[in-house]
Amino acid sequence: MKNHFIDKPKLTDIYITKEISRRQRNEYGELEYVDLEIRQKRKIKPLSLSMRFVNVFCDLLIYQGFLYILNELPPFPFEAFFILISVPIYYILFEFYLQKTPGKYLTQSIVVNEYGESLTFREVLLRTIVRFVPFDALSFFFSSEDRGWHDKWSKTYVINEEELYELKVLLKDPLNIGKDLQNNTPHNSN
Repeated sequence: MKNHFIDKPKLTDIYITKEISRRQRNEYGELEYVDLEIRQKRKIKPLSLSMRFVNVFCDLLIYQGFLYILNELPPFPFEAFFILISVPIYYILFEFYLQKTPGKYLTQSIVVNEYGESLTFREVLLRTIVRFVPFDALSFFFSSEDRGWHDKWSKTYVINEEELYELKVLLKDPLNIGKDLQNNTPHNSN
């Protein structure tokens, strides 16, 4: 199991600096444009709901193909039990070993933990178990950040591979991490 140190930055700890122009009064009371730099939390861009739907649809097609092949075989002991556990096995194997299911390959998306790394077995297992919580599929529609319960509860993100690359670049630079540069204390995220 991976060790996550307390000081290890999370994807949600990334800050970016933006340059803005705003109008303000100078010492003579005249309005003028002033360029300012502001530091703000960088939001993670999760995969859109439509792309998540494509992921699920492709994975269901592949699973249906698997069931069709299985149905063509002669019956075997514990066939119903095997079919029941095949869905969790599908997600566990693909997300643990490859960080993506075949549907995610199609949309060039990937599953990462809160540190931008591949998932531990525990994270994949929790993510898979939560998928079977009633209404998990509907939880996306009640979320402001396009993340379902199986994402939130397991502290994982499904993001585009380009987004992951950008986040990893930002994580490498200590100036982007959510610490106050003057006294090295965490920013208040409220």
